[in-house]
Amino acid sequence: MKTQFNAWFWFGIITVLLFLIFGGGAFLVWTNLQPQEKAYLLEFLSHHPAFLITPFILLFFAFALVFKWLMDNYFLPLEKILEALKIIRTVNPSHRIKVFTSGKLNRLAEDINLMASRYEELTGRVDEMIDSAKKEVEEEKNTLAALMSELPDGVIVCNMEGSVLLYNQQARRLVGNSTQSLNQQQASLAHPWLGIGRSIFNIFTKSMILHAMNDLLDRLQRDSTTVTSQFVTMVNGRLLRVQMVPVLDKGREMNGFILVLHNITREIETYRQRDYLLQVLMENVRASLASIRAAIEMIVDYPQMDTQKRDQFYDIIKMEAQRLSSELDQTVSDFSVHFKAQWPLENILSSDFLFLMQRRISEQCQVSISVEETDQELWINVDSYSFVQSCCFMINAIKEKLEVTEFRLSTGKEKRFVYIDIRWEGPPFPREMLASWYGKSLLIHGEGIPFTLKEVLERHNAEIWSLKDEEQQRNTLRIMLPELITPTPEVPYVKKVSELPEEFYDFDLFHQPGQTEELDNKPLSELTYTVFDTETTGLNPSEGDEIISIGAVRIVNGRILKGEIFEQLVNPGRAISTSSVSVHGIQMSMLEGQPTIEEVLPVFHRYAENTILVAHNAAFDMRFFHIKEEETGVVFTNPILDTLLLSAVVHPNQERHSLEAIADRLGIPLIGRHTAVGDALVTAEVLLKLIPLLKEKGIVTLKEAREASQKTLYSRLKY
Repeated sequence: MKTQFNAWFWFGIITVLLFLIFGGGAFLVWTNLQPQEKAYLLEFLSHHPAFLITPFILLFFAFALVFKWLMDNYFLPLEKILEALKIIRTVNPSHRIKVFTSGKLNRLAEDINLMASRYEELTGRVDEMIDSAKKEVEEEKNTLAALMSELPDGVIVCNMEGSVLLYNQQARRLVGNSTQSLNQQQASLAHPWLGIGRSIFNIFTKSMILHAMNDLLDRLQRDSTTVTSQFVTMVNGRLLRVQMVPVLDKGREMNGFILVLHNITREIETYRQRDYLLQVLMENVRASLASIRAAIEMIVDYPQMDTQKRDQFYDIIKMEAQRLSSELDQTVSDFSVHFKAQWPLENILSSDFLFLMQRRISEQCQVSISVEETDQELWINVDSYSFVQSCCFMINAIKEKLEVTEFRLSTGKEKRFVYIDIRWEGPPFPREMLASWYGKSLLIHGEGIPFTLKEVLERHNAEIWSLKDEEQQRNTLRIMLPELITPTPEVPYVKKVSELPEEFYDFDLFHQPGQTEELDNKPLSELTYTVFDTETTGLNPSEGDEIISIGAVRIVNGRILKGEIFEQLVNPGRAISTSSVSVHGIQMSMLEGQPTIEEVLPVFHRYAENTILVAHNAAFDMRFFHIKEEETGVVFTNPILDTLLLSAVVHPNQERHSLEAIADRLGIPLIGRHTAVGDALVTAEVLLKLIPLLKEKGIVTLKEAREASQKTLYSRLKY
């Protein structure tokens, strides 16, 4: 588009110059004519003016046609070839030149495409070599990621400036962020999001972190054997114990630190309850022991007392001993309630669990246990210690009551349950025996846990059935447990339809309050971005159309953080136009019970803080945000970049700058198109591909990109 404008501009200048030249020549001829010749010429032209005008018109049109032919067959194709070469060389080796013209340019395009194929093959081989060289490093990274994901505590890795470099899911759950529901996010807006590239000082007090860092540096200088520091702090309503460990380089200089987070809220509460119970127990025990001691002393000091009084003291000792026993039982019962509140469950294969039961039960109950192997992968969620103890208790009771010493364990699936069978041959199992177990503590020879069988079953949502095979004289106790099923992620609503109109401009994207000189001078490759998209009820925000979905993803250090996605449906409080439903596929039924824009926008604002906002045709989305400023009190001051405008900067000679067209040019696959998150992910990929192309044009910093965008034709269109 820019090339065409420049070409026709010069065409106009050349045409004017030609007219001036011909006009100047005619003037010179006129001045050299005799008066009689001038009179004759004027008389002739007055009767035949076409002889004066026609040559100039024919010359103009002949020149215009030649110029148009040159433009269509040489100048514009050459510009497109240059643009395509840049794409092939920088971001998409599989891109090919398409020139719809004849002659030598077609042959040139074919030769360039052939060279591009060879270049693609060569770069593919180089990439394979690089991938092979990186394989060992990737394996180490994957091992580290797997280890971190399995750690019971939260882990956050930071550099010396406090920027988060790495964290695990446990840490994200402890400090609270994007994995929460919207209501939880609303309740914790005072606590910023944990994410790659974000500052740890927004989560923990800066002075606290610096104090711990100084403590580590001091220990390193003294060559201390224990180079760790820890502190306790409250985050998002949780009491956390934070341990800081230094990250050292080869010279044992500290270049970062690791924070290990442990939630001690329940632990502290349990300690408090324990101390309270012990205090009550001591007071009650002291009183009972004093009474018992006094009675014993009276009996010892007065051996000649009459029998009636002696019996009275014996009754006192008996009564106080019973009261003491009752107090101890009550304390054990009370403490078990507090212990159950933090009763951990773990995921385990039922087949693995059977072998664990086999080993423990055979050791504890002195019986023979065999296991039937199974090929089924059935997962259960149990507290292995208490559950195995329950099975030990039942097998031991069967052994003592029915004199059975051989048992067989097996597992299987029935509907949505996993069952564990305990089988034996011999006397039938009395049903009343099972009922008598429910209220008993799981103790075997005085050892075990202070819970009843009923409490353990309720904790696991389990049931016990008694089965009998009359023909084979085989008895079975079947324990039914809910099967642990890994939830399948929902498939996003995707619908391929004709694209929306592209250009909407009514909001000033180039002078945001959040733009600073420091940001302006930063290279595009070093900035942190929030790439977002919205789906709406229609195309006219000024006429009442509303946002119904917001999706976003962050880019940090040139990487798309797909683990830190923002996705939220929004209840618009109004109907959705049929044409919009045909585009994004969101029905009103899907929005029932969803939060309103007044609830969602503050959370998204927190998600996007301290980043550059990026969208395709950003003015359309920002117009919706702008209209909601007064209602929500949320003002987006972030600098903004628009991939529509950046594409027009990089490829001024291309006619189409839709998201699909740009993605096709840059070799980006379209996934989840016309969903907010799907479009945000594609836009993020487009941005990363455009940055090196902008660099080719000398556009490196945020300021340069914004100023170049402002000069495009699309930036002048109004919405």
